Amino acid sequence: MRARLLVSVLVVGPLLFLVVAAAVREPPVAVAIEHGAILPYRGTARLRVTVVPNRKNAGLWTAIESSGYASAHYEQLDGAHAPRVRWVEFKDLPSGDYTAWVRLLWAHGETSARVTFIVGHSKEPFP
Repeated sequence: MRARLLVSVLVVGPLLFLVVAAAVREPPVAVAIEHGAILPYRGTARLRVTVVPNRKNAGLWTAIESSGYASAHYEQLDGAHAPRVRWVEFKDLPSGDYTAWVRLLWAHGETSARVTFIVGHSKEPFP
């Protein structure tokens, strides 16, 4: 009985650890708005972009768009030697509902993240 329990712990334990570690693994790229999801009229969106260092990282597109405005920024990455966190600013934004997109480009493929925010007043009435 003890031998069977010991074998179960030795075999199942590491497998369970790998499954849990894969589930809580940090995403390769993430984006957040520094001052929250609502900015003042003609505000500045300061995006905190986090990229997990990896040798296959080649480039990073950061873009924002709304119905009447769009802007983008590109940065070439130095793989595993690039900084983990970077700040990208988009200044003097007109009012609107925005989406910020971040696309991490690899030699073969890509991954992305996004966040939404409002500048000025929302188009929806306040309840």
